[in-house]
Parts: sequence; structure tokens; C-alpha cells
Amino acid sequence: MDEDRVEGMRREARKTVERYLPEAGYQRWQDALEEVVVVNLPDDRDEKSAPSIAAKKLTCEATTQGCRIEIELDRIHPAIAESLELVVAGRKLSTFFVSSSTQISTRRFGNKVVLTFDVDYAGFSESPDETFDVFLRRAHDMWTAKRRIKAPRRFRAVQAGDREWYSTKHGNLSVRPHS
Repeated sequence: MDEDRVEGMRREARKTVERYLPEAGYQRWQDALEEVVVVNLPDDRDEKSAPSIAAKKLTCEATTQGCRIEIELDRIHPAIAESLELVVAGRKLSTFFVSSSTQISTRRFGNKVVLTFDVDYAGFSESPDETFDVFLRRAHDMWTAKRRIKAPRRFRAVQAGDREWYSTKHGNLSVRPHS
């Protein structure tokens, strides 16, 4: 090879080596981190919980593997209704499970949507003596975005298998072992 070509290859080799030196890597990381935009997310420890979602009608019916919950909601967009899942979370222990297989139907009068969830009682097996609170949330929302389900005033406790679905003193839906 001629001398000019060898010299050009040497210069390119030095440039390549300089890109991989620790100082160069550090500078690339520093540049990248300076470009990051910080987003202030709410601190869920300081925030009050989201308001409950008021059910117009609520039914609980025993099934072979658990319970079928029907929640009638007023004025909810069908696209939002389709994205909802039922979250059943233990009060004392960090046990929870999610029922995301929603069936949706609409009522002609009053713009009402009925969400139907099948709750498999196998979800209670890790905490059989625990009381669980019941929530709705959109599937891709943060955990803290879940909202309690406020039972209608006329809702009375329902025994479905070995569980009792009831309205708490605040009017929210919960489930406990049937005694």
C-alpha cells in the first residue's frame, strides 16, 4: 500500500479508538442524561384515593368456580368500559387478582352499560381468611388509579359459595369469607 493510504487508515483507527475510550463513553452518557425530560408524577402516598364509581345496579351470582358480578354504570363511554378490569385486593396482605374478561352489554334507556366479570374463587386461595376490596381500573393505568365500586343503597349482602359480597360502612363493594 502507498504511504498516503496507510496514513489515512491510521487516522481513522485513532478516531475509532477515541470513540471507545472511557472519557468518550462518559460524555455520551452525560449528554443523553441531560436530554432526559423529568416528569413529576403524583406521589400516591400524599394523594387522596380517587372517588368511587357509583354502580346503578349490582348483582352477584354464584357460579361453579366462583361468582359472576354484574355492574350497571350510567354515562360511561363504551370504549372506556371495554378497557376496564375488576381488581380484587386484600386489605391486610398484598394479595390481589384481576378479572379482565369483561362482557359488556348496553341498556336502551338511560345510556347504561353493564359490565359482567367472572371471579374465580381460586384467587382467594393464598389468603382464604382475608377480606378483599373490589375496584375497577383501566388495564394499562397505574395501580393507584384503581377506583372503588360504590354499591347502590338497595344492595344487600349476597352469599355466593363460600364468600359474602357486601357493602362496607362507606358504601363500597367488598368480599369476605362467609362465616
